[in-house]
Amino acid sequence: MALTIEQLMQIEIAAVSKVNEDLHTAPGVASVISREEMNRFGGHSLYEILERVAGVYMGGSILYPRNNAVIRGDQVNGLDRRVLVLLNGRPFRDALNGGINYTLYNAFPVAAIERLEIIRGPGSVLYGTNAYSGVINIITRNTLSNECADQELEIGVSGGSFGHHAVNGHFTRLNEDYYLALGLGYVDEDGWDFNAIDLQGQMDSRKMGRRDLGLSLNAGYSDFEFNLALLKSTQNYIGTSMLWTPPTETSVTRLLGDLGYHLDLSPERKLNFNLTYNLNNMFSESPIPSSLSLSSKTHSVLLEGNQHWQTEKFTWLLGASLEYAWSGKIRSWTQAGDVLGRQPSYHDTIALFYTQFDYTFDRTRLTIGGQMVKNPKQNWYFVPRLGLSHEITPNFSAKLLYSEAYRAATQVERNAQLPALQGTPDLAPEKVGTFDAQLFYHQDQGQISLTYFRSQQEDLITRGLLPGESRRRHFNLGSLTLHGIELEGKFSPEERWFITSSLTYQTNKDGHGVKNYTLAPNWLFKYGVSYVFPSNLSLGLFHQYVSQMPGIEQRNPKAIQYNPEPSAYHLLSLNIDLPLGKRFGLSDDQDFVLNAYIYNLLDAEIYTPEINREDMSSVPAKSGRAAYAGFGMRF
Repeated sequence: MALTIEQLMQIEIAAVSKVNEDLHTAPGVASVISREEMNRFGGHSLYEILERVAGVYMGGSILYPRNNAVIRGDQVNGLDRRVLVLLNGRPFRDALNGGINYTLYNAFPVAAIERLEIIRGPGSVLYGTNAYSGVINIITRNTLSNECADQELEIGVSGGSFGHHAVNGHFTRLNEDYYLALGLGYVDEDGWDFNAIDLQGQMDSRKMGRRDLGLSLNAGYSDFEFNLALLKSTQNYIGTSMLWTPPTETSVTRLLGDLGYHLDLSPERKLNFNLTYNLNNMFSESPIPSSLSLSSKTHSVLLEGNQHWQTEKFTWLLGASLEYAWSGKIRSWTQAGDVLGRQPSYHDTIALFYTQFDYTFDRTRLTIGGQMVKNPKQNWYFVPRLGLSHEITPNFSAKLLYSEAYRAATQVERNAQLPALQGTPDLAPEKVGTFDAQLFYHQDQGQISLTYFRSQQEDLITRGLLPGESRRRHFNLGSLTLHGIELEGKFSPEERWFITSSLTYQTNKDGHGVKNYTLAPNWLFKYGVSYVFPSNLSLGLFHQYVSQMPGIEQRNPKAIQYNPEPSAYHLLSLNIDLPLGKRFGLSDDQDFVLNAYIYNLLDAEIYTPEINREDMSSVPAKSGRAAYAGFGMRF
């Protein structure tokens, strides 16, 4: 069955204001990717799906591959500290490092996703730390394909290049009293060949294998809702520097559990309470006698409550949260024994109050919001949000937005006691202020937006040596200015065709005048074309053009240049689905689908600057051509 235009033109979003609202008037700049769009273009992981989003470059490092969602070019290093990932509006927290997110991008079960909401720009006013350059909200499925049924099971298997084996599934049960939605994903892959010359001039190769297991649960009963994500990803990595050593892998387990209670006081007023628990368990053991191995377990509990009051003319959101984070076990060692033994344990408390008021004057919406926050060892401070949106016509609107955000210093930055690094307890948060101006046009068959943004970042946390010390410390020293233009559109002339496209440009400069300091590509051009034949055969072709990335000499003129310089590349993928349910005489709520998916169809060689130690010009970044085949069943 061809997909409806309404499903493909998904323009409702919840992440901007913590309530469902129209994308074209919401006080934020965002993209929404529906499940139908994901199905048309394929992808085996959240990482691959996010590669197709406007203004997003998916990267990583030799220490943490597949770890970074770089939004609007804001890339500092291999840690994903400036993007906050949400599950149905509840935050994933990494209390220790603040940015080891490859488990989320690798292991979250794609079959469980209903839609993705990606905010480009600050979101700290409502979500706190790390919602700095962007927010990614994963909305999970809890509905049925057949409205007459009360339950549904989907399961799929696939195999292909690089020893890839995968299983995914989703189960939904729904009745008048409760709903239950369960997602599952498993991937085992030997990995693509990482061929490179190291710092000593030695050519070698390493399999970049990974094993991912993900479980998601969304359930509701009466006024209660429960969300759970249990994710584990184990992947090979090179190391902190580009040196050939025995194969090494790191494993990170992430757990998010959230219990929510929603109370309708009246048709206009609602109360929401949430208790959210996050666990981050990391283990990495080096086979090199002199290299560090690391084991850590950290926790956080977040208690949050808010009230939402909505009338025809205004909405008012008022809320508060209290978060308590602590370490369970942090230990570093070598094969010869403990280096520093157990690291100092920590207990942190973060308190904040937030509000947002929206008032509509005829066709103009005014937004005023802000947050008061108290981070550890810091005074209370205020984070504002202002917005003005105007419907010029029922289909054409304009927005002017200003928002600030912050990233609180992590426990590693504040309290680390490692051989080469010492924490700085009184680090101030990084701060950013962003101005957005957007024009947005939408109709039944399509939508298009044009956005200009400018961000000013201050108090950036950097590392350096003090005279007479052998260990690096962190300091609030840096600043960064980013600005650019984003053009994004979706078009569906009729239900069998779907076209999506974006063209984005960014440039940046640090406080010393170094241009393109973030080393992210300036230009991203992406488009996808999908068609569903009368036989229900679906073809989806997606192309990404990524411009040449700036050289590492922007940061380190002494970097060694052995491997090919990063150059512009074209990343093409093809997805083919062939439903056979009707041919087999299955009922409308059953189906059997064959699938073929090709990633990097042109077999492009892709290199990226080495952003971990910044001592080598480039390293391989992504696999070559990969082909996969599989089948799925729904019953």
